[in-house]
Amino acid sequence: MNQLCGLELESTIDDYLSEAERIALKEFTEVYEGTCPEAISPASKVSPQFGMLDEHHHLHSEDGWRKLDQVTLYRFLCADRVSPTGKFQQAKSLDRLQRALRHRTVSKADAILDWWMDRLEQQGHHVKAGSGEPRKPNRMLRKLSSSSLYSSSSIATGSFRIEEGADTSLLEDVEFVPHHQIRHPGFSAIDLEKYRRLRIREFSGRCHKGQPVLFERLGAFLGSGNHVHFSHEEWMQLYIWDLERHFIEMREAAKANGKPVHKYIFCGDGQGMVEAIMNRSIWKVVPLLKAYKAVEDFYPEIADTIILFNVPKIATFFYRMVRGFLDPVTAEKINLYSTSDYKEVFSKIMPLDAVPQEYGGTSKKQYPKMASS
Repeated sequence: MNQLCGLELESTIDDYLSEAERIALKEFTEVYEGTCPEAISPASKVSPQFGMLDEHHHLHSEDGWRKLDQVTLYRFLCADRVSPTGKFQQAKSLDRLQRALRHRTVSKADAILDWWMDRLEQQGHHVKAGSGEPRKPNRMLRKLSSSSLYSSSSIATGSFRIEEGADTSLLEDVEFVPHHQIRHPGFSAIDLEKYRRLRIREFSGRCHKGQPVLFERLGAFLGSGNHVHFSHEEWMQLYIWDLERHFIEMREAAKANGKPVHKYIFCGDGQGMVEAIMNRSIWKVVPLLKAYKAVEDFYPEIADTIILFNVPKIATFFYRMVRGFLDPVTAEKINLYSTSDYKEVFSKIMPLDAVPQEYGGTSKKQYPKMASS
């Protein structure tokens, strides 16, 4: 939320909206701000100047209410837009937004976002707050010594336990850097590394429109049986960490392009789906996908295009089943491609340097193989 606040961009979200959309957004903004709790101080009610980079982006009330920028409000307004008429459902969108704000208090998503901003500072980005002073490090986060990192006791049941004499094969080729030694809200640093090896989702570059591009080894995950390594609750918390980094990527893309970037491109590799269907492991992960959907409801309208490639014909039945529990707005963005025609599609949407090398691109970003049970 508020991921573009504080950036000096050449254009705003209003420049991309029709007159009818601007009116609807203005009405939705007034409705939302009309729900502001009385306990909120007058200073906190003003339009955010630096959004999530300001210490005041944190919760102002028990239900999570905070001042939101136009980009965030427009995302939620569009989440329940009726197709093909384009009619907005403001009451439904407001309910979704209020539930999302309450969810941020429960999931500690703001603290996870703080972790991301601290990471940028460690990498030398020197994020500034609205006063022009360097942003103070989040006091909630504490660094762990390497010894405590390797003695973490929060690892889910399985062969992956970072204890003396345990199997550490899942950590091979993982580059440990300082930010991995930070305690994350709801999970340990080592849990995060485990998650990133069990489900490969990596940003590889930017599309022709300047939006971040994310590739995932989707078919491999569906057939891996890796879902057993965490409980559903643990998967959900780690997935929230995953979703929060999308906003950081979009913010960095907006800074580079000088224009609002509030969506990304998703590319899911379906290789491995045949094996997953044949050994029936794909059906075992369906409950987890449904649980993911509950979280994704609170992160609406951040995907611009969804490309599923290397999708075998035998997987179309599974796709129809999964599509059934996706919201209509998301489902309409999905495009399926076989093993032979996706490269041409990539070239129309993104430059080669945004495509992982194994798919014929030249991206220099890491795209590791997935660890499996």
